[in-house]
Amino acid sequence: MQDPILEPVDKIVWMVVWQRGAAGGAQAAFPSYAEIAACAHVRSDTTISRALAMLRATRWLSLCASVRGPQGRFRGNVYALHDEPLSLAATLTLDPKYLQFVREAKSHPHPRVCKVAGGVLAALEEDIRAGVDVSAPVNAIARRLEALRYVSSHGATRYFSFTPSVLRDLTNAATQDPSHDRLQDLETVTPLQDLEWGDRSSSNNKTTTTENAENAREASATSLGVVAIYLKP
Repeated sequence: MQDPILEPVDKIVWMVVWQRGAAGGAQAAFPSYAEIAACAHVRSDTTISRALAMLRATRWLSLCASVRGPQGRFRGNVYALHDEPLSLAATLTLDPKYLQFVREAKSHPHPRVCKVAGGVLAALEEDIRAGVDVSAPVNAIARRLEALRYVSSHGATRYFSFTPSVLRDLTNAATQDPSHDRLQDLETVTPLQDLEWGDRSSSNNKTTTTENAENAREASATSLGVVAIYLKP
């Protein structure tokens, strides 16, 4: 409810998906757009699509896999819903195409999604330039306390993946000149290219295995235990 980046409709869509998952146990069918629209009092499929894009960009929702039938026909997606935004490391464990999605979201039809996607990349770039290993597992308790301090005082602290400077940019977006976007595409930053897990050398296999185990534990601890799949009729 107190996430400073999400808009009200994004939070309501998260609640609708959470409600479906909580009612269905460990696995549940992802609600259709029509069901989300009815529960959230949203009339537009475009608005629901935008909300889901926002939830994925801010790591409240992970796209784990796509499901295809015997003939290769697309059947649906498998999602994991989280009770707090995941770290980048945990997100890449569940959602390997997350960075690609965020880069592409900078060209999303909705300007708010573009802005937030740019903010995600800008925060990563800021951390990399500060010498932070953004691909490493993180201290979940420290992240939560830092986010709580931001929510309590809106001070110069992080809110999960977002740095203070990016938070200021995103929360004051309405007063800024939309023609002047200072966010830089991280595809030009070499350290970010090293985040793709498959590119790691064999000498790092032991470290990667350990990190992936830590990331999987973190993702499990911060998720609702709901893996939802929406299959097209």
